[in-house]
Amino acid sequence: MEYSFDEMIYRLKKIKKERKLTNEQLSELSGVPFGTLNKILGTETKETNISTVIKLAKALGVSAEELIFGKSTTTNNIEKEEQDLLDLYRQLHDDDKIRIVAKMEQMIEDYPENKEGAS
Repeated sequence: MEYSFDEMIYRLKKIKKERKLTNEQLSELSGVPFGTLNKILGTETKETNISTVIKLAKALGVSAEELIFGKSTTTNNIEKEEQDLLDLYRQLHDDDKIRIVAKMEQMIEDYPENKEGAS
């Protein structure tokens, strides 16, 4: 596999668009400063450090390897519907995430048929 910064940025922009994230949202999700992200996505930066790439990949729900090289040796068994839910969840504030998880746990407790694999 050959590395190309320009191709990595193309993949980054493509995935960001698929996830319907703004630069501001991606900055918040990843912890990469907004100004730094704008420089990476623009033409001001021609390289970035690996920790930044890892943060961005994690925020986008892909492996760093996939972001860097366009391929991943790991398999991602997440269905599109699950990825859509994950994308929405990532946009919530921490307090709302806690409330959502608590509600899901309560639903499973109240309705055992909701458990994965239940018939």
